[in-house]
Amino acid sequence: MPWAAVETNVLTSPEGRRLSASAKLLWLAGRLHCGEFETNGLIERSAIPLLMYASGATDAAEDLVAELVKVEWWHDTEGGWEDVGFLRSNPSHESRERRREVDAAKKQRQRTRPVPPGRPLVLSPGAVPPGRPGGKTETGQNNTGELLSGGTARSLQPAGSHQASENGLGDRAHRKRISHGNGRDR
Repeated sequence: MPWAAVETNVLTSPEGRRLSASAKLLWLAGRLHCGEFETNGLIERSAIPLLMYASGATDAAEDLVAELVKVEWWHDTEGGWEDVGFLRSNPSHESRERRREVDAAKKQRQRTRPVPPGRPLVLSPGAVPPGRPGGKTETGQNNTGELLSGGTARSLQPAGSHQASENGLGDRAHRKRISHGNGRDR
């Protein structure tokens, strides 16, 4: 989810105290806009009407922008304005992209890592453990002998989607055995 950092003392700083309430709201809407669209602090002129609406600012946009430029919270650029402090307290688009790539690679490694022998298998709600009807065997095959992608000890089939287990007790007894962790009915 997109986000943007705001210094906690920004509204009570000397510059913040010189701004009107509407200018503060426009600045905040601009900061959030930069965070959402990862603009590195750049605010296009075409975004101002939306920011005025989103902020609820009631004064003329030109006057509010002039206030923000005067206290040096925004700087005039060719296509709009730059939130001067944005990159001081927020990561750049490039660093966010690198972070997403690192996180995606880490998650991919975690998803494809097999469960080590002897480690208890933690299943998602509704998943079927290996060797059970609808679950994977240790060889990565399901109960029909089809080879499943990855061969890991996780099943994507909901627990209630198969018929009774081989002992005829069905899914309810099976879940009860797993919840006690000893493989015996209680």
